[in-house]
Amino acid sequence: MENMQLFATTVFMGFFAIMNPIGNTPVFIAMTSGFDNNSRRQIALKTAVTSFLVVTIFILLGNAIFSAFDITLPAFRITGGLLIVHAGFELLATGGAKSHTPVKEIDRSDKSLNEIAISPLAIPLIAGPGTIATAINFTGLYPSWKGTIGIIILLFLVCGLLYVLFLWSDKLVKFLGKDVMNVTSRLMGLIIAVMGVQMVISGIREVLKTF
Repeated sequence: MENMQLFATTVFMGFFAIMNPIGNTPVFIAMTSGFDNNSRRQIALKTAVTSFLVVTIFILLGNAIFSAFDITLPAFRITGGLLIVHAGFELLATGGAKSHTPVKEIDRSDKSLNEIAISPLAIPLIAGPGTIATAINFTGLYPSWKGTIGIIILLFLVCGLLYVLFLWSDKLVKFLGKDVMNVTSRLMGLIIAVMGVQMVISGIREVLKTF
């Protein structure tokens, strides 16, 4: 029983720390500041579902995927960092994602919703190199099929919590107002860009260690 509690606590807190639902909620607010509430809920759901599916795939097939395509984690980290830097610069320049369009246009097509939900929110911000590395590490620590199922269930709980926090962000937007949200969007753009640069630096450091 104690081992099960330790397993559940370790895995849940590990995913919670690396996926950072609380810290990424302001990022979600900034990236979706041009959308209506219904669209924001769709983005929140698609982000949570995409993050869950991507990480689950790597839990089940991670080592095989990396080996099949001869991919290293440092290369994955550098690529993810560059994508985040790009998203950060878009926020700095416009105060919102490049794909933001008027509400009437968004209601006709969910293309922009998918673009934001899948990238950069789900990949690589939430289900990024750090999360994937953590998932693969957990499967190594708990290699049984019961351990794998438990890891997936705990990942599902963290993604569910992420979705709930993103939904609550609507209330925060109403409370802060448009002017504060515009400032917040640009500030988060700077923070996102710095996060991306840090990921690139970490990836380069890991590459240099191999020489």
